[in-house]
Amino acid sequence: MKRRRGSVSTFALGTMGLAIVVVVWAVVNASGTVSERTLPSPATTFDRFARDVTSADFLRVHLPTTAWTAFLAVVIGMAAGVLVGVILFRWHSLYRLLRPYIAFANAAPRIALIAPLVLAFGTGVASKMALGVSLTIFVALLAAYGALAAVDTSLAQSVRCLGGTEIDVWRYVMLRAIVPNLIATLRIVVSLGLLAAVAGEMIVSEAGIGWLIARRGAVVDIAGVFSMLVVLALLAALLNALIDILARQATKWT
Repeated sequence: MKRRRGSVSTFALGTMGLAIVVVVWAVVNASGTVSERTLPSPATTFDRFARDVTSADFLRVHLPTTAWTAFLAVVIGMAAGVLVGVILFRWHSLYRLLRPYIAFANAAPRIALIAPLVLAFGTGVASKMALGVSLTIFVALLAAYGALAAVDTSLAQSVRCLGGTEIDVWRYVMLRAIVPNLIATLRIVVSLGLLAAVAGEMIVSEAGIGWLIARRGAVVDIAGVFSMLVVLALLAALLNALIDILARQATKWT
């Protein structure tokens, strides 16, 4: 019951915050401080948004393209990152050897890879997915390794003393200890996957929300750009809601 009240209050606060943003937006637009060409009114933006989300091309081509690209980047990056993190935890000497290279690769501006990725994978989904994986994999890797390294070794030793195998240690201690960290990391990874998909589409693409933003920005269709930003905000909110559901289920399991 408390959790339900907490969810309702969070939703109410979020709705109130959104209402305040829209009111301030409308007041600034009506005051003439910023021109309509630079900052379209909420009414103009939401009218364009309504036309966009009911467009057959948007629903059949652009939205699925971006969503699928981000999904692949998140799933592949998260799975590969956690797997590599577990391997490096098991062989700590290998982690010490690779640590400088991991830090360098994680700090490098991955958007610069878009040109070679396009040459390697083409202008379709694959190149943007690869760009997203290059962002998400290191976040998942470092999160998994850090969570495993922080596990109290006495808990694992207790399981072994009670006759448990290494599989039991991983099942009852390690995995349960790192699940909350992985859920928190998933929120970051989802944002990075969506960011990579849109950014890659803005640079070179044949379809997608990023492609629409770049095309509309080139002809100074600011209302159209804002419409796509609203779509991205709603998509991010939906993904976070799904992660909340996953987090509740994971909490029951752990």
